[in-house]
Amino acid sequence: MSRAEAITAAEALGLPVVLKAERSGLIHKSDSGGVRLGLATLAAVGEAYDDVAIRLESPEVLLQRQARPGVELVLGMHREANFGPVVMAGLGGIWIEALGDVALRLAPFNDAEALSMLDELKGRSLLVGCRGQPAVDLPALAHLIAELSKWIAGAPWLEELDANPVIANADGFIIVDVRMRASANIPDDAAAPFQH
Repeated sequence: MSRAEAITAAEALGLPVVLKAERSGLIHKSDSGGVRLGLATLAAVGEAYDDVAIRLESPEVLLQRQARPGVELVLGMHREANFGPVVMAGLGGIWIEALGDVALRLAPFNDAEALSMLDELKGRSLLVGCRGQPAVDLPALAHLIAELSKWIAGAPWLEELDANPVIANADGFIIVDVRMRASANIPDDAAAPFQH
């Protein structure tokens, strides 16, 4: 994507936007300065593009609409050899490494079990509203986790999934970034994406 294309895309999405570097092997984009948040003008988009393209030698970028504020969560999955797919939910963003506040379940499970996962988190008070902040939409979040567990249970070709952050607020949630690792043998009918 060229600088001009990034500006045109930002205008089409509607400001403010987020610009993310896209380069093979670049996993922790924030740590490398590959994420620029809250770009509120087209000039700012152009400047962010120039910075990322030069500093990270990455002219490939992804633009997204800026998410509304909320609680950053992580949803993940890995496939255990003895148990099958294990789903993780917890505090995400920078908190995943700092606090390690997560709950685990074997997939698949229902909304009630997903709610019990959220209840186990030490940071649960962030979800139900604390210090004047509104509560997140817990039923919508629990439904997302449960549906993800069902999709994963039916996708034996999927080895790992990491959705971080998932920003939850009173209006629902938005999945900001997802990484997946598939096995070498993906069936032709596995292309149907997870729908929520």
